[in-house]
Amino acid sequence: MPVHEVEDRLARSISKLRPVIAKAVNKCMEGIAIEVGQKLGKEMGTLFALMFDGWSHAGIHYVALSAVNETDDKLRVPPLGLSPLEDDSQTADARIKLFGNILDVYHKTNDMVDNLMVELRHENNHAELKKHTELVPVKRNVTRWSSTFTMVQRYIRIRAEFEKKFESICKRLQRADTCMGEVRTMYDALIAEYPVMSEHLKSTAKIFNTPAIETGGVKVIMGSTLSSAEAAALKRFELPQPAGKKRKEREEDYATMLLQGKEKKRKQTPSIAIYMPLVKMVPPTSNTVERTFSQCKLVLTPQRRAMLPANIEQLAFLRVNRI
Repeated sequence: MPVHEVEDRLARSISKLRPVIAKAVNKCMEGIAIEVGQKLGKEMGTLFALMFDGWSHAGIHYVALSAVNETDDKLRVPPLGLSPLEDDSQTADARIKLFGNILDVYHKTNDMVDNLMVELRHENNHAELKKHTELVPVKRNVTRWSSTFTMVQRYIRIRAEFEKKFESICKRLQRADTCMGEVRTMYDALIAEYPVMSEHLKSTAKIFNTPAIETGGVKVIMGSTLSSAEAAALKRFELPQPAGKKRKEREEDYATMLLQGKEKKRKQTPSIAIYMPLVKMVPPTSNTVERTFSQCKLVLTPQRRAMLPANIEQLAFLRVNRI
């Protein structure tokens, strides 16, 4: 509902609330947004993560920024801002290049499918294929145009059998309670079954901007030992160890030294670092921000394109950060 709806006569006639003008509503929204922002600032503390994504609508490119923090052992991803952005790279040349790349991929589709059909007709591959489906590969006949249609149609039916696994993983990635450790477990299983995907899913893939932080977070979740680079990357998330635990470790080391003999050097047991709960709660995807864009799309209908970006930002901000 637009803000100026409060001044509509029909809306006032069916409402029992006290009449108010649109300027007063905007002023109240601004005040509430300031109070909510101050509350979020206190909850986030001094150490938190950021999540952002982009969305284009009606010729305007928006960027949403959300915080990722832990409050009372619960993960919170409150939106911090939703502002329009004028990106110089969003030109016609960039779109033409993208269209050309897509056309190139479609131009090679038949050849790629034909090569796959040849591979599936080999004895070993054919025997393995029969374990999963009754469908058999059909090779294209260059003298029959119908064979190309049959080949592609059969390939689509075969592909559906293999896409069930990928669909299951994609649905799991969209869940809010999925952690980075579970994602790495699923990716490693996919790499073991489909080695061709290792270039994009392995922990050292180029898509990871901060591999030390991501692999370190996974190891913290799994309870594994961190490397020196991973420990240095997560140093800011490390919590101080209790004094009682350190004293107990010193007593155990001293008793071990006495049992081993005075002539033997004392062995120092490395202390296990304790990290903030936020390390285990960092979401692996930006689905939370994308859901915010989905809500904004319901508001920005063709009849409301004249709405100011500041009002859109306040509506989205207050809708999610309800107090």
